[in-house]
Amino acid sequence: MAAEALEKVSAGMVGKKADHTKRKEADKAVAAAALELAAEKGWRNLSLHDIALRTNVSLSELYKNYLSKEAILDSFVRAIDEEVLRGLDKAEEEDSPRDRLFDILMRRFDALQPYKQGIAAVLKDAVCDPTTLGLGACRYFLSMHWMLEGAGISTAGLHGVLRVKGLAAIYFGVLQIWLGDHSEDQGKTMAALDRWLKRAEWAETQFPWPDVPFAERADEPPATP
Repeated sequence: MAAEALEKVSAGMVGKKADHTKRKEADKAVAAAALELAAEKGWRNLSLHDIALRTNVSLSELYKNYLSKEAILDSFVRAIDEEVLRGLDKAEEEDSPRDRLFDILMRRFDALQPYKQGIAAVLKDAVCDPTTLGLGACRYFLSMHWMLEGAGISTAGLHGVLRVKGLAAIYFGVLQIWLGDHSEDQGKTMAALDRWLKRAEWAETQFPWPDVPFAERADEPPATP
């Protein structure tokens, strides 16, 4: 009986894993089609009907998984985050936080490379689209939060919030360079990212943040003269 139960559980897990893999592949196809169409006709002009036609998916099926174009974009960014985080190597823990963060962000650019034209189209039209801009900004900051955590850099507390905002500004600036960098080795992108991360590291050393929260330090007895 126990063996039969175990077989049923194992079969169920295999089935769920297969369904999850199938769903991820479908998400990737839909996102790729959306970005491809955005590059062709612009993000503002893109409709869900266009995406359904390009992917041979019915609107009713599309509706089951996505309520809007922004939901498709959110799914795409989450998939990129997962791909970058999944590729982390424990051996890299010996590197400095800046080196780990540099490697993670360059992996992110590599993962985005096939969708560069579509991303450029989305960014261009997002300025005039409050929905895309608002929802995209929320997902963007979450992504930067996970990139820092992936590099072993804490995002806890007020200091963490400032780190996330700082990285968001750095990454967005380098992203503009990446969009115009058509070299195979992405030399301009790498140089810009390295330069800005070094400046951020310098700022951290010049304005160190207390390791112990102020509330905890307040309970400590004053130092004797």
